[in-house]
Amino acid sequence: MIANDIRKELIAGGGNSVALKLSGYSVSLSEEDARAIRDNPLEFRAGAIGPDNTVFPGMTDPSHALHQQPYAQCQLLYDEALTDAERAYALGCFLHGSTDAIAHHYVNYMSGETFTLTPITSARQSSWDNVVRHIVAESQIQKAAYEQSPSAFGAGTLAHTIPQGFVLRTYFGTQNPVWLAMTEHARAKFEAAKSANPGASFVSIVNSAELPAADHLALAPFYIEEIDRERLDIRLDIETRIAELQDPSTADGFELGVTAGSDGQLGTPDDQTDCDFSCPVLFSTYKTYVAMLTPRFDANNQPLPSAFDKLSEKLHDDLYGFMPAYAQTVTGLSTELNSPLTPGAPQFSLSKSRLGVLMQPMKDWANNITNLDYETVAQAVLPQWYLDLQSTLETLGINIPPADIIRAVFDPIVQPIKDTLKDKAIDLAEEYVGTLIDELEAKEDAVLSEYDTRLSAAADPNLNGTALDNLFDSGLYAHAFNIAAVTFADHRMVVPASGDQGPASFDASHTPAWMQPGVCDYLRPAVFPLGIDTKALLSVRKDGTDHPATITEDAPVECHSGKLESFAPNASTADCAVTDLAALILDPGHQGSVSRAFPPGLSDAPATCLNVAVPGLPDPPANPSGGAGGTAGTAGTGGDAGNPSGGSAGASGSPGNNASGGGDDGGCGCRTTGGGDSHGSTALLFGLGLLALRRRRRG
Repeated sequence: MIANDIRKELIAGGGNSVALKLSGYSVSLSEEDARAIRDNPLEFRAGAIGPDNTVFPGMTDPSHALHQQPYAQCQLLYDEALTDAERAYALGCFLHGSTDAIAHHYVNYMSGETFTLTPITSARQSSWDNVVRHIVAESQIQKAAYEQSPSAFGAGTLAHTIPQGFVLRTYFGTQNPVWLAMTEHARAKFEAAKSANPGASFVSIVNSAELPAADHLALAPFYIEEIDRERLDIRLDIETRIAELQDPSTADGFELGVTAGSDGQLGTPDDQTDCDFSCPVLFSTYKTYVAMLTPRFDANNQPLPSAFDKLSEKLHDDLYGFMPAYAQTVTGLSTELNSPLTPGAPQFSLSKSRLGVLMQPMKDWANNITNLDYETVAQAVLPQWYLDLQSTLETLGINIPPADIIRAVFDPIVQPIKDTLKDKAIDLAEEYVGTLIDELEAKEDAVLSEYDTRLSAAADPNLNGTALDNLFDSGLYAHAFNIAAVTFADHRMVVPASGDQGPASFDASHTPAWMQPGVCDYLRPAVFPLGIDTKALLSVRKDGTDHPATITEDAPVECHSGKLESFAPNASTADCAVTDLAALILDPGHQGSVSRAFPPGLSDAPATCLNVAVPGLPDPPANPSGGAGGTAGTAGTGGDAGNPSGGSAGASGSPGNNASGGGDDGGCGCRTTGGGDSHGSTALLFGLGLLALRRRRRG
């Protein structure tokens, strides 16, 4: 919805400017970016949900999580765009990430922490409780939007086109900067496992790397290249085995007794042997191997690929069929999860049976390549060659099909596909989403009832309904819209200048305070006119009147100090040192943060104001003092937004004092989010996840 609304504002604003919500400011986009958005609505919408499709709907750690620098990934994607349609898709990535950050500050407040499969409620052990709570919170947003603007969720407004060539080139091209950034940590784990297990098989290395399914899918093109390189080594293995069988000093060579035939050369089809039907395995292996490598010629005596090369090329083509199958699966799931909403539809409409159908292209690829009928393949690729070889063996009374020998040659290449891509990625992906569906069905009603009660209690008594009942006049919607628009005007609003000194994930609470409009006093009133805490998001400005939320608490500061089942009540910088889940659990003091969901003032590397001049927004001060953010605050009564000490929402008027810069963008490593009342169109609303299908892991 925000994607469509921004495009409408662009058109209404004369083509390259967008009026911000609740603040009276407008921002200007470059003509190239404005044109891309105006002229390519389908790709722009697709980009708005793109990070949730990458690497796979439901498993988006590689494109969202802490340490993955997801905002920088959006910039890399943007830099790789060659056409306006690709540029529109890349701009959608910025929309997704910037609006995710706003929405997740609220969602994490409702659910209790940043999306994780190892929540504090289970003392950091595995549990689906937090997953369900996140999905329900996000689904409520979408339901509210649908009820207040049903036309925004029709087929035409949700239709989107994934530029598959662009996605495959960037997210799955092993030399592309986007793929290299997305897989940096996964590749490091793979290489560490490889170094720790010298000489180990490919499958052993993959197993010891202990990667989640999302990383296996992200590494799929790398795996395929590795397997394909092993395919090329098979020729050397065949040549080595032929030499062993020709060598009378080896036991097998002595028994077989190979000598040159009438052509006087060893290693040709007319080679003679001392045994044939009395040593059927050795004889059929030798004859098949030699036949596979023998040069072939056409009727004009022009060289043809050897039988081995033809079969090997067929396997190569089959291997690289994974990416089209992947793209087809993702497109199908994305279309399903973003189809038009209907009144009364279930909270989560994707059934396990439908999931199986949508994943069929990938499953078919895996099943076909791991259950090859080598006889059929050989006869299809080399019909006469195969028949001649089979006839030679049968004439001698040897009933060992050449297909069995060919299978023994290529199975060492095929098996790793089953053990990695099929078992560890495709099958686990389906199992994961299936379990998620079951958990939602069992728990969502109770969580929904709790949330309804809390939202009602948080609403201004003078407001008709809750903040979600007035969604389009709330800070939640306005701030999400505004940050997306100003990010289009200048990507530095969300892309960190260096390292993690800025937004670090799409998922964690307090993200707005790590963004430039959260850190910089001169930008904050224009972009976040009601403030940057949960109270601001649940406050409403309607018909010139402010309706401040009544809550005083904010999304939790996710820093541990001594306990795994709770966060520190008064966290220090030491308590908020970023760590991973394994280290947090092993640490006797259980100190640190696995999500970086805390205000920048608690970081030893806080975000600083870059004093960027954004077209249409207030200019930076002549003598900037910088800033590192503070504690989250809300627009107060009258005046301008200014000091970073925090405040409360006023009863009326324009943005007031104390819109502060304290927050964070940290990301989790355990997500599964998405938000659909029916189909996950929240992705087009706030850039939230596709129907709660995200798979994140912490650490």
